[in-house]
Amino acid sequence: MEKLQEDQKASLERSSRYKVCQDPTPFANKTGCMSCSENSANLFDMTELKCIGCRDNETYNSRSYRCESTMLLNNFNAGKFINLPDSLDNLLKSQKTQTDSSPRYKVCDEQTPYVTKDGCTSCKDAGAPLFDFSTSKCAACTEKSIYNSRSSRCEVIVMLTNLTANKIVDLTDSMESLEKEQQAKLDSSPRYKVCSDPTPYYNGSECIACTDKSKPLFSFKHGKCGNCRRNTWYDKQARRCLKERTFEFVTDLQSKNLILNDTIRNLQRLQDDILKLRPTARVCPPEQPYSNGP
Repeated sequence: MEKLQEDQKASLERSSRYKVCQDPTPFANKTGCMSCSENSANLFDMTELKCIGCRDNETYNSRSYRCESTMLLNNFNAGKFINLPDSLDNLLKSQKTQTDSSPRYKVCDEQTPYVTKDGCTSCKDAGAPLFDFSTSKCAACTEKSIYNSRSSRCEVIVMLTNLTANKIVDLTDSMESLEKEQQAKLDSSPRYKVCSDPTPYYNGSECIACTDKSKPLFSFKHGKCGNCRRNTWYDKQARRCLKERTFEFVTDLQSKNLILNDTIRNLQRLQDDILKLRPTARVCPPEQPYSNGP
């Protein structure tokens, strides 16, 4: 264009017979000045001296003064992609370099954000709501995986034991630390799911319940149902089996042959308070219903 402008300037300086066409008819053909106002032919071909238009698969580049093949680009901000070749940030930076270099690069709109051989499309089918970048086809995660929009990947679902469930023993750390660790996992990825009732425990392969009366407890450390050893008791508050010698026993007020120093009602209230305030307190078993302790 600079060379053409120089040649035109030289012609105008050399002779007054040369005139520059003006708006609204800025283009010169063999017979005079003309305009190219039709949408389908809004460009002027300097070689053929006639109005033309870019083809349907082309875009006009005002910097190169050419019709260039249109290159469609995926809309990374609108779509749900898997199998990306690079991080989303790097792909967006590379895409911006392309769109800044030429108008031939066009990003698909939000309604049809994915590029296929047929143009921009969407993945509206509920059975395949994702777009596989490596195959340029709509896809879906497997049954045992879930889509993570932050990593743009299908990730295998990992189940976690519900720490609020009753009858958990053999903790590998304090309950507070385990809860913090579990919450950190839940915040990091949607792949982490907590088991729910009626199967709140995770044994390494599936969520389960401990319904066997002989094994009513769940070992967090070993991932299986079990029970306390003989002569030990499960302490729900401590989440562990305690040895018998650690308990404070109180007399079973329902047993026979008691000599009372107060009304049964007052004694029952006192006993209820003891059991509530002292996690290690237990009512004596039926075969030995009397306590000789304080």
